[in-house]
Amino acid sequence: MMRLTFAAACALGFLALPHSASAQGNARFPQQMQGYWRLNVDRCTRPAQGFEADAMLVTAREMRGPEVDRKPLSIRQASREPLSWDARVTESVGGTRNLRFVISERGGAMRLIVIYGRDNSEIFTLCE
Repeated sequence: MMRLTFAAACALGFLALPHSASAQGNARFPQQMQGYWRLNVDRCTRPAQGFEADAMLVTAREMRGPEVDRKPLSIRQASREPLSWDARVTESVGGTRNLRFVISERGGAMRLIVIYGRDNSEIFTLCE
């Protein structure tokens, strides 16, 4: 009887987590994160044209933000309650970074909290 080691199981893909992707370029931001978000507002609507300085646009393959654009290298769901993901991203300013994304609801509006480390985060509101 053949026994798989942990490394062999990972190599064969037996231990793949849902909503995860590898660093080979197939990582995608989850559908729940995709949309037009604004920084530090209670409610917002998407402008008819253009891109606001405090806005962030998230698609499956990229996150265009107020100061930096990001592309996911890997992303995996961290929890269901609250809904959150851990991600490794490449940044347009160079380098890679580990981030956590948390989705919550407050006052009827959807919020995306981007956590950059122990004491640094930003809160975005999904625009209608």
